[in-house]
Amino acid sequence: ADRAALRAVDDADDGDEIIDASTAAKRFAESAQPERALRFFRRCLALAPDNVEHLHRAGRAAIDAGRYELAIELLERGRGLDPEAHWDFAFQLGRATCLLEDWDASRRWYELATTQEDHPVTWTNLGSVYEELGRTGDALRCYEAARRTDPDDARSRERIEALRDRFWTEQAAKLRD
Repeated sequence: ADRAALRAVDDADDGDEIIDASTAAKRFAESAQPERALRFFRRCLALAPDNVEHLHRAGRAAIDAGRYELAIELLERGRGLDPEAHWDFAFQLGRATCLLEDWDASRRWYELATTQEDHPVTWTNLGSVYEELGRTGDALRCYEAARRTDPDDARSRERIEALRDRFWTEQAAKLRD
């Protein structure tokens, strides 16, 4: 399938190239080949630089490929073109900045993402960022929001339990001192 996708792009007429590149990019993204997906999404963007879908998908592929600065560049450009927030640019920007350990930027992006969609992963990611910032109370509130959104969400439950364990360990240490 990968060779067929590559051949389709190489053999395409100019009018079909963006469709073929997009198809190849999506196939590579689905088969966990983010560098190759990114290469074809960038080809799409060379042909249609303001295509919001391709900016979003290229940004996600860049994150998956570990190219966080490029992801931020692509996602910010796409966000500027998507004023109605049809795509989850804020969430993806939260991911990219978190992976760069830019906690303040990640916090801002995830906070914006929570206003666009009430999703447990967003709330849990925001809680993790708050933990990195030393804001335990805010982290707990985010994990609880994730649990309200999805009571079966395992990751938010685990984070709440970890905070509870850490709290009790700290309190026990204070009592011993």
